[in-house]
Amino acid sequence: MPIQTDSLSTAPPLISAIVVSYNTRAMTLECLETLRGALAGMESEVWLVDNASTDGTADAVAGAFPAVKLIANTANAGFGAANNQAMRSAAGKYFLLINSDAFPAADAVQAMVQYMDAHPEVALVGPRLLNRDGSLQRSCYPFPTPMRAFMENLWISKLCSGDSRMGDYSRWPHDHERHVQWVSGACMLVRRTVYEQLGGFDEGFFMYHEETDWQRRMRDAGWEIGFTPAAQVRPSQRRFRRRR
Repeated sequence: MPIQTDSLSTAPPLISAIVVSYNTRAMTLECLETLRGALAGMESEVWLVDNASTDGTADAVAGAFPAVKLIANTANAGFGAANNQAMRSAAGKYFLLINSDAFPAADAVQAMVQYMDAHPEVALVGPRLLNRDGSLQRSCYPFPTPMRAFMENLWISKLCSGDSRMGDYSRWPHDHERHVQWVSGACMLVRRTVYEQLGGFDEGFFMYHEETDWQRRMRDAGWEIGFTPAAQVRPSQRRFRRRR
């Protein structure tokens, strides 16, 4: 059974931030510190789901961040299942799902909340992802289909404009708000009501592609997927080595 620690809350949070970790102790600690700054001034709670790390991540988080709601799994549940564990108990109006190697700018979470408040048709919004050197990291994609595979094999999609229905977003500089087909799971802000309507990730995906499937279900249910460059997220400037 997971081990969970809790803290008292005086008001329903606006944001439930959820981080999943696996043998990334130093990176996870830095991510949580960055989140503390990004969530300042907002009613929030933070969840850390540790997938049976062997590097002491769970103990380090419990010691450094006693207010974080910790779920320490005894086996690696996978990315989607671990996020589902926290979403089942989280209380926020919005769920911020963020990787332990993703570091939001100070105003990034607020920018995503403002976008969602202004776009009630959107189920989920992704930020502008950057590399360590500040260059763009592509984060928006079309859904895979047989026709899409045909166009990509012939390079048709890469020749199309980033705003074209046939394009693959690779030529689009990610410089304006828009609806897209799906966004990278590195950082996503999701409406709680959408989770309650559709459920969480399909746990048949252990890792990778679960966010694509989830956003496909959102779109099939009539929701839009959003992107905003007003929120920026980048990797840590430090170099980490994963401990196995």
